[in-house]
Amino acid sequence: MSGNGNGSGKIFPAMAGILAEIEPVKKSRDNQMQRFKFRGIDDVMNALHPLLAKYKVFILPEILETFPVEERETKNGGLMIYRRYKIAYHFLAEDGSRVTAVVVGEASDTSDKATNKCLSIAYKYAMLQIFAIPTEDIEDPDRENAESDGKAKNFPKNPIEAHLERSALMGALGVLLTEKTPDGGAYFTEEEKSGYRERAKQTGPYPPGLAILEQMKAEIAEKLEQRKKDYGGKDE
Repeated sequence: MSGNGNGSGKIFPAMAGILAEIEPVKKSRDNQMQRFKFRGIDDVMNALHPLLAKYKVFILPEILETFPVEERETKNGGLMIYRRYKIAYHFLAEDGSRVTAVVVGEASDTSDKATNKCLSIAYKYAMLQIFAIPTEDIEDPDRENAESDGKAKNFPKNPIEAHLERSALMGALGVLLTEKTPDGGAYFTEEEKSGYRERAKQTGPYPPGLAILEQMKAEIAEKLEQRKKDYGGKDE
């Protein structure tokens, strides 16, 4: 996220006033697929709207950059549309003074909602960070890394690198899972392949998701090596 302002006017004290009065927004919603709690955009809007009105601040979004659309096949042969936008949020006060924050939003959908999701996610996280909206159970990302296996992980520093690394890992999983036996058979059953692919698709281009893909790659490679040995033993 980056930001800028004109350095004068009512916008800065107004933003500070909102920051001072905003109440915590709890993580009360559940993501059933990936099993985590989160704060919805409606929760954030409900918390912010009265304060934006009180301090006479309104927000104008502006799409600065549209990244190429990505299409990915689902396990059922359908199409998953993946969208990313670079968006500026301009906060304006009644005297015309403003401050701007720039974020990148990303989302996917199997229907026509990828863009809507992307804009909603970008808005939500922009507001959460700009106004430092607290939650009772927020965790620092550094805490998660500190409690890992202690090995340094070279995670990407920006979204483009993150997506490239995820794509490379997904490709590596596909190569391992589809390797053939000398007689043209398969080392992995269709059920196993489907299970691994479903797990992989549920990960995102973030450190936790990339770590899961790395673990899956190691697990599949280990199984493949053992099955190759077992297959070779059948010929003896």
